[in-house]
Formats: sequence, structure tokens, C-alpha cells
Amino acid sequence: MNTPKSARPWIRSTWRLTACWISCVGLTLISTNAVAQKDDVVIFKNGDRLTGEIRGLSRGSLAFNTDATDTIRIEWTEVAELRSNHTFEIELANGVRYLGSLPAPEEPGQLSVDVGGTQPLLLAFGQIVTMAEIEATFRDRVDIDLDFGYNFTKSSDVESVSLGLEAVYQGEQNVAALRLSTIRTDRGLNGGLTDQASLNFNYTRLLRDRWLAGALIGFETNNELGIELRTTVGGGAGRVYSQSGRHRIAWLAGVIRTREEVVDSNEIINSNEGLLNLTVDWFRSGDKEFDLSSRLTVFPSFSESGRYRTEFDLSLEWELFQDITWGLTFYHDFDSDPPSVDAVRADYGVISSFGVDF
Repeated sequence: MNTPKSARPWIRSTWRLTACWISCVGLTLISTNAVAQKDDVVIFKNGDRLTGEIRGLSRGSLAFNTDATDTIRIEWTEVAELRSNHTFEIELANGVRYLGSLPAPEEPGQLSVDVGGTQPLLLAFGQIVTMAEIEATFRDRVDIDLDFGYNFTKSSDVESVSLGLEAVYQGEQNVAALRLSTIRTDRGLNGGLTDQASLNFNYTRLLRDRWLAGALIGFETNNELGIELRTTVGGGAGRVYSQSGRHRIAWLAGVIRTREEVVDSNEIINSNEGLLNLTVDWFRSGDKEFDLSSRLTVFPSFSESGRYRTEFDLSLEWELFQDITWGLTFYHDFDSDPPSVDAVRADYGVISSFGVDF
């Protein structure tokens, strides 16, 4: 359905989107950290041990904090024993979750979990995918990543600047994520400027047996595809198909409502679309962490016959130093029937960037 554009929303450009995002991140960071007792113990397979604070397990590595080393990443396959009086949520590869403290196990190679029964539960290390402390402060549960990229090609006089920010809150059964991506490309005197930006909020509720349900709201601008502003609201359900300390594969299906403002036009397009998403992550821990992530999303339109959109991202991230990464991302956005007659059907590119994990 097309309706006249009476007033434009407050989000006008890439840079206003960026300012909005930074404000949200600033509010997220305003929290008070409790002073945690660093009396947890990790014992390595070679017999060495460290005393400090277990910060959590994810993507095949254990985050462990000591006064001498600050937070370090320990490859999960090198851990023989963990001990802690604090309460943790532990998730296995099959999606089963347990809550309990970590007393000394009877044998190395097993995680002992006191779930309140007469005997502790014994879990093989290879079964465990994630672990998070329940009593952690709000700030401890928020992971913030900042990425900045700059590319210049002298032969074609093309200059590109990108900014990516992500804040993810991980609760016991809830995950909330706020993400910003901006790309500004200058193609010289004859090519002009192009802007691409998105600001998205996603909420996910973790259910039994690796099932999940979620809701989303997003704002996007891409003048290359003829979109001055696309507003999206919707939700869906899905499942983590497979997960381990080395990979995660998940799918999601749902329905969304979109409102599109067309570049250089008073036209507004309201439509209903489907949402089909497949996410595949591969990661490796060790001296230098390595992540390879891919995401494919298809939006078939229910309101406009024959129209569909796709978004594809393929990202590689390599840890250079502690909390400092280098990344390479290929993106491809496609619209079978762009709202503007002057717009292209596909927008794609490659971005190299450096990142910081807070």
C-alpha cells in the first residue's frame, strides 16, 4: 500500500543513526560493578593452576580473571578441573541447562555441578558449550564490540569508511542485542557519496531443547537501493540446530511489518514480509582466537507479488592481541523490485576493520 509522505522520521542519515547508537551504548555502560571474590580455581591438564574469577565460557574458550593477568582466555580443551562456590548456568550441546556451584570433582576431566541433590552431577568437558555466572552484575553480562574500517583504492579514487558497534546482554534465559552498522563510500567527483546504515534491536527468549523465540525492531537506510528509511517490526521462532565448542548453527522463521520511505520521493510503501534466517558460526580458540560467521536472511513479500529481498554477510575475525581483532567482511544486499526506479537491485562490498572488545 502506497501513501503520501507527510513527515519524515527523526532518523535522517548515517551520522544521526551513529549518534543515537552511541547514546544507547553510553546508557548501557552506566552501571555499578560489585567487587567479586577471586577464589575460583582452574587446573590445567599439565598440572598448573590459577586462582581468580571465572568470567564465563563461550566459543570454546574460558574467560578467567586474576589480579596479575586481568582477564585472559583459556582454551577449553586445556582445562582439567574447575572449582567455584558461585552459582553458574551451564548449557550442554543438546540444549539442557543446569544451575549450580562447582565443587571439586572426583576425577579430572569432569565438571562437578552441585544442583542441590544428594550427589553432585558429573559432566564431561566435551558436552559443555557455555557457562555464565548467575550472580554476575549487569555490566558483567554485557559484551560490547567496536569495529572501525577504512579502505582506499587510488586507481578508482574510491574511499570507504565503516563503523560497527554491538552490545549484547546475556541473561539466564534472555538475550538482548543492540547493533549498529554504517558504511559511507566516496566514489570521487563523478561517483558521489553513498550511505548504508542500520540500527537493530533483537530480543531472544531461550526455550527448552534449543528452541528459541524472538522479536526485533530495526531502522535501515541505503540510498544505493533507493531506501531513505526502512522501519521493521516483527518476530519469529527458531532453533539452534547444532552447537559445540567449535560451531553453532541456528535458523529462525517469522513475519515482519515494513515501512519504506523512497529516496527523492514522497512515496511510502507499507508491506508484510516473511523472514527466513540461517546463521552458521565456526570458531577456534587458543593463542589467537579465530571466528568465521555467515548469515543469510530472505524476506519474501506477502504484499507485493514476486518481490523478495535477501541479506548475506560473511565475516572473518582474527585476534591480534588481547581484546584487539582484525576483521574482513563481505556483504551482499539484494532487492528483486527496488522501490526507486533509479536504484540498483544489488549492493555489495568488502570491508576490512580493526575491533576492540570491552
